[in-house]
Amino acid sequence: ENYNALRMLVNGTPCLDDSLGFAGEVPDKLAEAIADGRTGVLTLDEPPDYINVRLTGGTWHGVQLDGRLRDRVRDVSLARDDGDDDGDGGGATAGPPDAIIPIPLSKGTEEVA
Repeated sequence: ENYNALRMLVNGTPCLDDSLGFAGEVPDKLAEAIADGRTGVLTLDEPPDYINVRLTGGTWHGVQLDGRLRDRVRDVSLARDDGDDDGDGGGATAGPPDAIIPIPLSKGTEEVA
């Protein structure tokens, strides 16, 4: 499935996982892990409703993410100024916030032989 071909958001678009999104409450198991500062693998009982992906402000397999996508997703972006717009971990840089969009969980299924 392609998210939105008109916005150039298709399978294979370089992006980075950013965060999880839930339509309702954050599952207790996840909220407790965050509150306790735990890291590592956490298996949720149900999948998230969305996976928020970063389209700008970082590198994907050594390739700088395409800043031109920022304008194509401005109306749906969960844009925030994280103080590191260039993704190098070095702190704030001049420029607009990163483009972060929610990708909904696919309801489609596919048989794999």
